[in-house]
Amino acid sequence: MDSSWNNTNNMKSYISCIILVLISLASCKQKKEIDPKEHFQRVVAINANKLNVDTYKLSSFGRMILFEDGQCIIKENYLSESPLDKIYYTKDSILSFAQTGEGPDENIMPRLMQKKDESNVNILDIQKKQIITKSLSKDISSNVNLDYMFLSAIQTKHGYVVSGLLDKEDSNTKRYALFDCEGKYVKSFGDFPNDGNNSGGKSKTFAYQGYMAYNSLLDRFATVASSGAIFELYQIDTIPTLIKCYHDIYPIYTDDRRSGRNGIKHGKENVIGYTDIYATNRYVYALYSGKKLNQHTNAGMIDAMLSNDVLVYDWSGKCICRLVSDIKLFNICVANDDKELIALGWDDDYHLYSFDLSKVISAW
Repeated sequence: MDSSWNNTNNMKSYISCIILVLISLASCKQKKEIDPKEHFQRVVAINANKLNVDTYKLSSFGRMILFEDGQCIIKENYLSESPLDKIYYTKDSILSFAQTGEGPDENIMPRLMQKKDESNVNILDIQKKQIITKSLSKDISSNVNLDYMFLSAIQTKHGYVVSGLLDKEDSNTKRYALFDCEGKYVKSFGDFPNDGNNSGGKSKTFAYQGYMAYNSLLDRFATVASSGAIFELYQIDTIPTLIKCYHDIYPIYTDDRRSGRNGIKHGKENVIGYTDIYATNRYVYALYSGKKLNQHTNAGMIDAMLSNDVLVYDWSGKCICRLVSDIKLFNICVANDDKELIALGWDDDYHLYSFDLSKVISAW
């Protein structure tokens, strides 16, 4: 009798444990979404000063890199035979910085990586699998051929850190990879966020694609995702280590392994996340949308990508300040001393704006 009673109690305890585990798993999968703006207690309004660049010369949005000594910006341009532009932001002057083509000095799909120094910029040509270092006078000082194709990269003290590794043959379940200075694959690292989606690695690669920024003094990089609200900060060294992460909103995607498909669900289901990132030695500036694509039109896409919110983190991952612009912004870049933010914004058309941050940062 006692034995039967004990067995019954043991069975009940076992079933209770199973139920608790299932409830726990369900609660993990049903993680409450958090608006990343809620992390910031300090909120400061910033006012735009329109710069003297004719609107008709700014034909598209695109990431920007600021060169203060030359008073110019290198900017991506998606709607021109010149895929990169050189903009003198103190006067009305825009010059071509790259030509589309397959020649040795031409680009097919160039993306800005980072400022290498005060007179050179690193460029990733995704299609040609090359990393090019080009001076402001357009002289190419180095050209690294890559083993694989990926979506974004930064140069570090040790070589390159990349995300969005696409065409590696073996199964890759990591989010990032290290490449040496010659462009050779070293190893992958960094788990994808635990979002409860069991899709394949390539679907996750597209879902979590985004932008990267690097601090050469600390040897750290920050990355943000363009879908959902995902921020990660890593110490690189020889073994990259995750320092801080904010996995506030997961992107919504399906397991789609068909060629040319990425599985991301665009529309009312998915949040447009971070649309740009820029870094100085002190801070990381991330432009966050948080909107959803309600209309599958050019106007709908422009509205979804525009944002008034620049989220500022330090290099430990601490949330410093939320800057709220009086103009909706596409892309941002920041002076080395953090005293000026220059942005591409929209007010019936594209414009360049300057924001004085000198009084703002003194309060941080």
